[in-house]
Formats: sequence, structure tokens, C-alpha cells
Amino acid sequence: MFHDRLHELSEILSSALPGEDSHLEVSPLGRTKSSEAIKHARDFKESAVSLVLFEEASVLKTVLIQRPEYEGVHSGQISLPGGKRDVSDIDLRITALRECEEEVGISRHELLDVGKLTPVYIPVSNFSVFPYVFFHPSIPQLVKDPKEVVDIIVFPIQDICQETAVRRTTVTVSKNMQLKDVPCFVINEKVVWGATALVLNEFRRIIMNTKLL
Repeated sequence: MFHDRLHELSEILSSALPGEDSHLEVSPLGRTKSSEAIKHARDFKESAVSLVLFEEASVLKTVLIQRPEYEGVHSGQISLPGGKRDVSDIDLRITALRECEEEVGISRHELLDVGKLTPVYIPVSNFSVFPYVFFHPSIPQLVKDPKEVVDIIVFPIQDICQETAVRRTTVTVSKNMQLKDVPCFVINEKVVWGATALVLNEFRRIIMNTKLL
């Protein structure tokens, strides 16, 4: 069971992250490392996301969400549960837990801390995103927030842990803008790209490099 290897994963997350080199593998053309891009950012905002792991029939799975369509740069995109740090959040871990609870109904009291991944800076929205990894000891009961979430996507981590998992596609950013040859994952027939793909790819590299599955 993967639960028995949580300590091993936690040690890796605290000491040996693949870091931004893994981000570059799935970054849109021309995107620089977050640590470089954020040097030129002014008044950037902080946010946090949750990579929630759980086992179902001995298969390690996680959760993504699809955002609703709206007038904004992340309209309709696939993401990890998460959002902007609230003034009442004592730290970004609490932000990740709070947003996860609000968006997909997983109580913060049910999650075990595993560690953190490398932050991602998103220039288009001026957010610095801090990814946290949690483990749920059973199969979570998922309930979507109808205002924030159109769909909840559950999938096995193994689905992205193949050398051929990264594909390329054309992404429509707005009515007047498309990005071509964008690295992505296709998960449950949904295109996952941008910051979410960066976070997933770093975790994918950890799993592949250490053979934790």
C-alpha cells in the first residue's frame, strides 16, 4: 500500500525536489523559470493548491477540478483545488486546506501533511502558487462548490507516469488568442496545461525517478 511509503515521499519532498527543471519540460514556449520571472513582478499575489493523494483498490489517485467559464484568464481551465490566500489564513498551508475544503468538500481535518512542491509563478494573473501535498487515508467524499467548480476529475497518478504522457496541443486562451504546440497532459479527455501541468509534472518526476508506485 502507498500509505506505507508516505514517510519516504515526505523525505523526498523536504530534500530532493526536481524543481523548476521539471517545470520547463511542460512550460509553454518562451516561458522562463518562475524564480526568474517573479524577479520582475510587482505586487504579486499569493495562492496555494492541494495535491490530494488517496488510494482506491490499491491504486493511488488524485483530484483536479474544472473552473467555470467566466471573464478571466483562467476561464474553464483544469486546476488543482486551491485559490488566493485570505487575510485570515495564518499561512499558505491553511490556504490550501481551506480552498480544498470549500471547492471539493474534503475536510482539512481528514488530510495528512506530506510536504510541498516547488512554487509556480503565473505572469498572466500575477500569482505565485504554492503547491501542498496531502494524503487522505480513505476514499474522500467529494462535493463540488457549484459556484467555483464545474466538474471534479479523479484519476490514477499512474496515468501521467509514462514517458509518453506529455502531449502537445493548441490552446485557446481567449477569443483573439491561441497558443500553439503547448505541452499538456490529457486526463479523462481534459487538456491540462499551464501551472497545473507544471505542478503535476514535478510530482510525476518524483514518482518516476524514485519508483514509489
